[in-house]
Amino acid sequence: MYLERVEIHDFRVYDRVVLEFSPGLNVLLGPNAAGKSTVLEALGVLATGRSFRGATDAEMVRNGRKAYRVSGRLSGTLGSHIIEVIYTAPADTASAARRVISVDGRPLARPSDILGRLPLVSFSPDDLPLAKGAPAERRRFLDSLLGQTSAAYRESLIRYHRILSQRNALLGDLGARRLATSAAAELLAPWDEALAGAAAEVQTRRATAVAALEPLAARAFARIDGGHLAISYRPDRFDPSGRLDELRRGLTLSGPHRDEVVLTVDAQEARRFASQGQQRSAVLALKLAALELLEREAGERPLLLLDDVMSELDPGRRAALLPLLGRGQAFVTGTDRLGLERALSEGNPPVGGERWFTVVGGTVCAEDSPAPPAEVTDDPPAR
Repeated sequence: MYLERVEIHDFRVYDRVVLEFSPGLNVLLGPNAAGKSTVLEALGVLATGRSFRGATDAEMVRNGRKAYRVSGRLSGTLGSHIIEVIYTAPADTASAARRVISVDGRPLARPSDILGRLPLVSFSPDDLPLAKGAPAERRRFLDSLLGQTSAAYRESLIRYHRILSQRNALLGDLGARRLATSAAAELLAPWDEALAGAAAEVQTRRATAVAALEPLAARAFARIDGGHLAISYRPDRFDPSGRLDELRRGLTLSGPHRDEVVLTVDAQEARRFASQGQQRSAVLALKLAALELLEREAGERPLLLLDDVMSELDPGRRAALLPLLGRGQAFVTGTDRLGLERALSEGNPPVGGERWFTVVGGTVCAEDSPAPPAEVTDDPPAR
């Protein structure tokens, strides 16, 4: 699976840009704040419906505009398809924002239905919280991976969060009414049963995914860092016996939304005891494992987005990435052409940049294409 062509309209610093890509390696070169990461972010929106940098739709709309549009033509073993994502901001306080994701002109029923059509793995220096951050970071990583490989998991997770939201609303209402615990328990019983069933589905699939990821990540980490990386899944079983505390707080205090995925390096918890270098290696190992697992499950080589990564990694960690750049479609950003060329030449065999793009001042130009006219803009720098 690869992206042939992408159109970006009113997205962050870009007014309109049309890009045609190589099915292999694509390198976006330019100074900081030129808009390189924004191109990768737009590709991520096409693949997953959301920003891999954690931005909201409103934050991605170009200054002074009311909507953005990103569309792309992708090709794979099953033919070509057009994916389009359009977000329209609310016209006034009485209206709501609107986001439509369509495939071949047909709107999808839910944004999450886009997952898996264009498998993608991204890696950037901002991913370090995956190893050193709160449990929510690792749950998000696991959910994103599973969401791209399993429609059944997406359904289970949506169902779980819908029931969780409804149960929390009921807890808040019952707590405000100061009902006796026995009376509250009777009203909560149907929601407890529904939530327990949905939680079991989510946690079974998460456990299976972690079991599949661990040997792949451990092998990658040993190659990168020389140490031992272990991944353990610690499900937080839904337990309604703590209703009294839940009624006081108006929240469900157990369940998959409190699960933890624990990373250990040489038998010590990576979040607390690993060095930053080891944490970076653990994140890279997780991403490489996800790439391999996605390829196995989807039957297609996922897109690989490397945002300003090559200059951040030492030669050993770069060496773990280089073999992947000759397999499938990859996008690499950087500021130093000579440094990038040197890094790519370290591969065995050396990786050649099949298509290079120059990104300057909100414009993107393929090096084998005429340069576009410079744009004058009062927008803040692209990120």
